[in-house]
Amino acid sequence: FAVLFFVSVGMLFNPYAVVEQPMLLAMLLAITLIAKPLTAFVIVWLLRYSFRSAMTIAIALAQVGEFSFLLADEAIRQKLLTQEGKSLLVACAILSITLNPLLFRGIEPLERWLRRRPGAWRQLTSRSDVGGVGLNRLMHEQLVATDEAEIAAAQAKRAVIVGYGPVGQTAARLLRDFDIQTVVIDLNLDTVRDLASAGELAIYGDATRQDILEAAGIGEAKYLLVTVPDVLVRTLVVITARELNPELKVFVRARYLRERAWLEEVGATQICIEEAETALGLTVLLLREVGADQERVREATSRVHQEMGLHRTD
Repeated sequence: FAVLFFVSVGMLFNPYAVVEQPMLLAMLLAITLIAKPLTAFVIVWLLRYSFRSAMTIAIALAQVGEFSFLLADEAIRQKLLTQEGKSLLVACAILSITLNPLLFRGIEPLERWLRRRPGAWRQLTSRSDVGGVGLNRLMHEQLVATDEAEIAAAQAKRAVIVGYGPVGQTAARLLRDFDIQTVVIDLNLDTVRDLASAGELAIYGDATRQDILEAAGIGEAKYLLVTVPDVLVRTLVVITARELNPELKVFVRARYLRERAWLEEVGATQICIEEAETALGLTVLLLREVGADQERVREATSRVHQEMGLHRTD
């Protein structure tokens, strides 16, 4: 379908319409790439969703969809639109669809840029934070509403998990199987509500903020798992958590080997590096396939872990 769609759009494209009316095309692009997504962003933001959710929805709408061509054909039949107008619509569709993936790639850098400006970031996240205040208060009360014996037992086995994507979900499930109390921090309010409804402890908010980590009981926790993909967020979470609990054991996800040095510098206890673990995992699978001695495979894997500094022993 995708191939047929784009081939069909290309066949409809008339470059002369663009040459003859460039200003009109610029206006269409401004409406599609600026006005429409900005309107969507404001609506989603006013509904108290997170900045990331608002940006994702806004950019998803920053393009001309295939349904527009059906409307254009009907408008031509009703003599509400000329063929030149449809050609401009097609040109706008081609450009907006082409630019859309690039706009999506810009969400993460934009968020990092805004996080470096606390005032602006607070303003953008203030409404979404309000939506989770009551829920966070309830979750925090559940954390502290136990007798002293239960508190001591929970603190000895409490792990705060930052991020509830596929990595965080798997980690939380396995830790619960081993009777380790988990407290999830996530920026998706719906996710936090679902966890709360299921009887799990979850806090809504930005884990780089002290008040959010404190609401999750980081001061009394023994472990912290940072599973979010953004390296800046991971680093800030580790720094903030270390300030609140110097004795905390911090386990951090990393994508590349080059991230190890600064994550260790800011206080990571153990780092799971996707780049290295994938290489080792694929190699182990192949060695098992060819019938290699399992003890030798384990020894080789352990040696590589030590050589690459994947697991710290201090």
